[in-house]
Amino acid sequence: MTYTHFHPGTIAEYTTVAVGPNVAKRPTGLDAVRGAALPATSLTAECVMAAAEAEAGRTMLIIGATGGVGSFTVQLAAQAGLRVLATAAPADADYVRSLGANDVIDYTSTDPVKEAQRLAGGRLDVVLDLINRGPALLDTADAVKDGGRLLSTLMGPETFERDITVVYVRMSAPEGKLRHLAERVAAGTLSVEIAATYPLDDAPKALAEFASGRYSRGKVVVTV
Repeated sequence: MTYTHFHPGTIAEYTTVAVGPNVAKRPTGLDAVRGAALPATSLTAECVMAAAEAEAGRTMLIIGATGGVGSFTVQLAAQAGLRVLATAAPADADYVRSLGANDVIDYTSTDPVKEAQRLAGGRLDVVLDLINRGPALLDTADAVKDGGRLLSTLMGPETFERDITVVYVRMSAPEGKLRHLAERVAAGTLSVEIAATYPLDDAPKALAEFASGRYSRGKVVVTV
């Protein structure tokens, strides 16, 4: 398994990657399809949790909980002892709960920020927004309590008027981390959601349908 950093030519039967922490042997019990979906999403989720700096018992809102990074973060946060509030469409509510979310917010019928504050009884310790970028993050920041942390994998404002810590998370791969995550998936303590698989000849179609937003949860995998 490897994370290729979006290098050209990686949707191919063969590619080359440098030896390092982005490469790990796929353990017994982890099939190739789930192994392909694992690196970028799980490593990013690990970086999110490191940036959250949240102890057990804290409350975390995850906006965009059904995607690749979101679904891993729900699992990692729940297993770390956090109370997890997660956004999802009604059809995905049971799925998000199965990942460990304590409360599911229907973003199609409610304002996630206001509903999260209602459920938590006030502003939250940590908010991860995987959906909104730019000025839209200013609205999300209203869910964060003073001294809390707002996390995003997208770009946004450099400064916020309130006393919160904002972290724009970028993925990194500490030595051994990918191997450890793969072993957890193989052991069944973490799950990987596969939205669809496409043969290599249909790679353009896979990219187009992924970009269209057709799949609300999990990852799309191109197979050979």
